[in-house]
Amino acid sequence: MTKEEWKQVENEMFPPYGHVKLKIDGYDVFLGFVAVAGFRWEIAVCVNGKIRLEDLKTDCEIRRRFYQKHTRSIMPKDEKDIIFKGMSKAARKKYEQEHYDTMHYTYYHPTWASFKKLKAHLIKNNTNIEWVKGE
Repeated sequence: MTKEEWKQVENEMFPPYGHVKLKIDGYDVFLGFVAVAGFRWEIAVCVNGKIRLEDLKTDCEIRRRFYQKHTRSIMPKDEKDIIFKGMSKAARKKYEQEHYDTMHYTYYHPTWASFKKLKAHLIKNNTNIEWVKGE
């Protein structure tokens, strides 16, 4: 898609009723707004007409191509500060690098708060993106 087409797609995506259909590498992708909390709206990504829980839980092509990755620490910052108190910055950094997998967890979500980030993710992870106009 051209820059102009992306601008038109962004203009179509206006909450609460904005939506577009895209054809991405053979997948039919629907982008539409959903209410997340109160008056906050996010863009939901439906692939081939649905959001499957199985795609969010298991490592698959759909999850990597379309859904947003989140990584969080298992411990709150104040607990980390207590554990690492008195440790040098270099030692703390080395420990966190060695134990990153045990100190963090990752999950995927089918909604995006930012159109700009969604667009960048789609462009980075897919080769052929077409806007299906008029649907």
